Amino acid sequence: MMMKIYKSFAGIVNLVFTAAVFLLAISLWGDSGLMIILLLPACLWFPVIHPYLIYQNAKKQINAIPEGMSLSFDKEGLHVKTPTDSQSIAWNQIQGISHQGKLIIIQSGGRYGYMIPTRIIGSKLGEFNQFLKLHKP
Repeated sequence: MMMKIYKSFAGIVNLVFTAAVFLLAISLWGDSGLMIILLLPACLWFPVIHPYLIYQNAKKQINAIPEGMSLSFDKEGLHVKTPTDSQSIAWNQIQGISHQGKLIIIQSGGRYGYMIPTRIIGSKLGEFNQFLKLHKP
């Protein structure tokens, strides 16, 4: 998932700013030690620090997933169950289904969705994809 960040608009801006900061640091290398000290964190921000912060945020979101959560699908839609709650989402409320590498992403609205690793589905992946296309072309 982290690879996708560099294909987005924000990722392209990150790459451009990284290149600009590196070029600035190279051009000022011999001039001022203070400027180099200030530019070093800037050189590390986009390629190292920013992706690390995104990764830490993703870990925090994963830890917030309730224990015992299950997703199930049928002709009615998607059913989400936790030990304390349950929710059903009809197929007409699902905004989109996309495949991102080894993930199937079911977008239930706005910024909300469910990510299903294909390894969980296993050998029934083809059958599951056909089922999804049947209900949400």
